[in-house]
Amino acid sequence: MRYKIGACSGIGFAIAHALITDGYTVVATARREERLRELLR
Repeated sequence: MRYKIGACSGIGFAIAHALITDGYTVVATARREERLRELLR
């Protein structure tokens, strides 16, 4: 399955973070690059 989610803030950020933590590969988009970098921490 493939999902597209905005990962800049809110529920999208939380879902992307949870998926990454669980070992999924996530393609995330956001208007603010620094927020995307936070997903990698």
